[in-house]
Amino acid sequence: LKSARRAQEKGVTLVPWEVGAVHHLLCVRVDAAKRDRVIDFLRGAGVECGVHYPSDLSSQPATSRFAREPCPNATAAASTLISLPMDPLMSNSDIEVSCRALATSLRR
Repeated sequence: LKSARRAQEKGVTLVPWEVGAVHHLLCVRVDAAKRDRVIDFLRGAGVECGVHYPSDLSSQPATSRFAREPCPNATAAASTLISLPMDPLMSNSDIEVSCRALATSLRR
């Protein structure tokens, strides 16, 4: 997390981490225009990552009829979030590889 926090200064925002909560995803936000390039770079560097919410619920066909008004925060999250690897078996080296790859991808 320290490396991810350092990366915040370089175009990444770590999604808030609440003490006591059960975390199964480590999500960061990057500029929407860069997200696909960042993901491609990470995967090319051997860092698995994902997009869990490719569109907000109010835009998905199955749920759009329930949307009463626009959801700008959800829309922004859908275009900027990337889920990074998080596993109790990751070594410090694995974490550094992921963080360095993320930092490198943002400089491109």
